[in-house]
Amino acid sequence: MFEFKLRWFADHISITPAHLLRPPRPAHGAPAKTLAPRRPRSLTHSPTAAISLLNTAPQIRASTTPPPHAHTPTITATAHRQRTTMAASPRLAILLALLAASSALAAAQKSASKAGKASAAAAGPAGAADAAPPTDVNKALKDDQFSEFKQLLHDTRVDTQINAQLTDSYNGLTIFAPTNAAFDKLKAGVLNGLSPQDQIQLVLYCVLPRFYSLSMLGTLNGKVNTQGSGHTGPYKYDIKRAGNNVNVSTGVNSMLLGSPVSKDFPLAVYPVDKVPLPYELFGPKPPTPAPAPAPAPAKSKTKKHKKAKGIAEPPAADDSTASDETKSSAAAPGAARWVAVALGVLSAAVLGGGLF
Repeated sequence: MFEFKLRWFADHISITPAHLLRPPRPAHGAPAKTLAPRRPRSLTHSPTAAISLLNTAPQIRASTTPPPHAHTPTITATAHRQRTTMAASPRLAILLALLAASSALAAAQKSASKAGKASAAAAGPAGAADAAPPTDVNKALKDDQFSEFKQLLHDTRVDTQINAQLTDSYNGLTIFAPTNAAFDKLKAGVLNGLSPQDQIQLVLYCVLPRFYSLSMLGTLNGKVNTQGSGHTGPYKYDIKRAGNNVNVSTGVNSMLLGSPVSKDFPLAVYPVDKVPLPYELFGPKPPTPAPAPAPAPAKSKTKKHKKAKGIAEPPAADDSTASDETKSSAAAPGAARWVAVALGVLSAAVLGGGLF
């Protein structure tokens, strides 16, 4: 028990600040107090001195406690620095924790970016091409079921026009792509019977001049322009919603849209099971109008000659008199011939009678 008290007291005395062991300064005008006994240098030299020091410890503390009205001792720079450091230690700990968290987050992001680059490199150019927006109609129609439509695009050079529009257009494009089965349903010679210009318009009729998702097409209800055109203006579709799908009518045939094979801006491609036939090319032709009657010939007007002053003109011949004279002059040679024949016959008869 003695050793325990001795150790506790030694530890307590060792952590007590030095300025608390000094006697307080007397107030102005107050009598000086006696100094408290100093702590022995070593408590292990004399057990009796240690016991006496333990008994007098409360008195020492009471004597060293400054009165309320006494002057507060000045805190040294070292003690102030220690207190400031202790007060700032929680903030410093929080700052260090934030720095550690930010460094860990940066390391995680760096590792994630490295992993993304590695996966992209593993995917190769095919993965990069799939991530890029569709700007090549031939790649969008890579399925074999569109081989005939792709050939028609190539023959008419419309694929080059579409790719240029996909690169420069802000509106995008929508294509109703007929499948090979759709071309098989056409009558023989339909495509070959069209002129090269009409074939181009037939292919352009499958292209809408802006991007439409399936939900956007479902909101349309009426005529929609296409890129095909003629002397009457752009060719049109009549688009209406049909349940969960969309019905497209050309006026000649109608069809439902299939699942899109390209649905990312700027190109939407929907397969159709019929070739869209524009009404302007395959609709009933209007009857040929009857030819207009030939106009009647205009009557010629006789010009009237102006009379010259001082000169007498011969009287104008009457038209009826002139025509009668012309007829009589034309008939005179015929009458004279008949008279001569009659005289010849008569003279022959007279001469024959005298001879017999």
